[in-house]
Order: sequence, then structure tokens, then C-alpha cells
Amino acid sequence: MTSTKLRYIGVNAMSGRREYEFLAEEQENRYFTLVVQDVDFSSNHVSFQEAPDLCYQKLQAELKVASETPIGTPILVSPEDLARYRETHQRAKSSRGGWSRQR
Repeated sequence: MTSTKLRYIGVNAMSGRREYEFLAEEQENRYFTLVVQDVDFSSNHVSFQEAPDLCYQKLQAELKVASETPIGTPILVSPEDLARYRETHQRAKSSRGGWSRQR
């Protein structure tokens, strides 16, 4: 199995959701759309700026499990995905010491 290179294309802000577009560069290029409901951002304390990385990681995981993800089918990023992302990134930040101001 060859390695898939993922390229972030951009985001479309829709009513109540955001759609993140990615290109999977393979023998035959495939486009993917990952959908995050706006309400899930605030309830899971994930910012809009973190979403491309979250979606990138989710798409990588999806492609490893099911290399034949149907083209054109949006992939829903669940509230659980956002909570898991927040938890792992808070843990990583706290293990690095996070940001602190010293005088």
C-alpha cells in the first residue's frame, strides 16, 4: 500500500456547519469533505483554527481503516472526535509545560 499525501484545500462556512476540503494525492486523486457542526466547536472547546488539523488527523485515520471511503460522501466529525482531539492536545500541551509568563 502506498502512502497517501493529504492536502488541505480550504473551508466553506455554511449555515450551522463548516465543511473542510482535502485532496488525497494517490494514483487517482480523491477529494474529501469533512463536516463539523458549529455548535460542536463551543461545546468541546475547540477553536475554528484547530479544525483543519483535527480534520486532517481524522481523515488520515479514516483512510487507514477504510482505504475505499466512498468519494463524494461527506465525513461527519462527531462531538466525540472533537472531545478526543481536545483531550489529547491538552495533555500534550501540559506535558510540554504549556504557555507561561515569567518575570
